[in-house]
Order: sequence, then C-alpha cells, then structure tokens
Amino acid sequence: MLIENMVKGSRITGSIIGIGINVNQVAFDGLPQASSLALVTGENFVIELLLDNILKQLNERLNQLAQVQIHKSYLLHQYESCLFRKGEPSEFATLTKKFDATLQGITESGEIIIKKSSGEELKFAHGAIKMIY
Repeated sequence: MLIENMVKGSRITGSIIGIGINVNQVAFDGLPQASSLALVTGENFVIELLLDNILKQLNERLNQLAQVQIHKSYLLHQYESCLFRKGEPSEFATLTKKFDATLQGITESGEIIIKKSSGEELKFAHGAIKMIY
C-alpha cells in the first residue's frame, strides 16, 4: 500500500492511498509470504471485470460515506475490524530491535497500537515498525 499524506502544520489535511492486488500471479520468487487471488481461490480472473467490480464497490462505499454523517469512531471501528492479525500475538521489528507483541488497533491520527506481553502499550507512526510473519 502506498499512502501519501498532505500536511499543513502538524495536521494531515488529506491522503492519497494506493493499493496493489496480486491477481493471477502464482509464483513469487524470494517472497514466501506473498499470495494472490488466484492462489487463494484457485481461479483465474479477467482483470478488467475485477477492476470494474472493485471500482463499483468503492464508489458505493464512498457514496454511503458522503450521504451519512459518520462519526470518526465508526470509521475507526470499521477499519480496525479489517486489520491483519489484530489481537493475535505476532513478532514486530523496528530499526533497532525485534520483539513480540499483539496488535491492538490504531489511533485517530493513524498510529499503530501494540501491546507487549509485559502489558506495555506502544504507538508507532506509519513505517516505523514492521510485522514479521
């Protein structure tokens, strides 16, 4: 995922988010964790139809968000419900060390919240920590 934030002072005023989806790829040299829709489903996809479906669903969701006054807490809850390995013990790495912790969620400002087995809760900005799996 690529995220480019627009910052004014100390606040993020907007973000551009890009995603990449491995669709029909079945071999990933040197990337043992990588997967694709084809590997997960056992099917090959017509890229144009898949893109059309994704764009339709994205437009529907954006229209829902535009029509309803949605509280930040609702969006945060929706986002957190999709977090990979949330609530599961995992290994993490910063530039200087590796340690075990559990992903708890994210803050309203986008920091990841993890909890070490000692009970210590830590927050990290995007790119400052990596989950090892």
